[in-house]
Amino acid sequence: MNLMALQGRLQRWKHWPEVVAVIIAVTAVPMVAGWVPPNPVYGFRTPSTMATPEAWYGANRLMGVYMIGSQAFAIGTMSGVAGSMIARFGGNRETWGVLWSCLTALGGIAAAVFHHYY
Repeated sequence: MNLMALQGRLQRWKHWPEVVAVIIAVTAVPMVAGWVPPNPVYGFRTPSTMATPEAWYGANRLMGVYMIGSQAFAIGTMSGVAGSMIARFGGNRETWGVLWSCLTALGGIAAAVFHHYY
């Protein structure tokens, strides 16, 4: 199979939104498991969460749970949301599905921050 044929097959593949959702959820697993030590790059990094190791691991576990939940919700509702958006605005399932995965991830982040601070 040549490169052009492979590229064509990948462009026609219809499961990219689910792949994005799974990648987002998988990146949250180390946070839930407590495998991510305090660092300046990856995790729920605020002054209060970086103050102590207990605060760090607790906040990251909470963030990971919300991220996994948000992506489970995204996958469960993706077909309906994408179908509604296509009917209203046009486009295709892949575009609306990936957007929906990203929007639900932002919702999960917002919910975790709200839960942590309030």
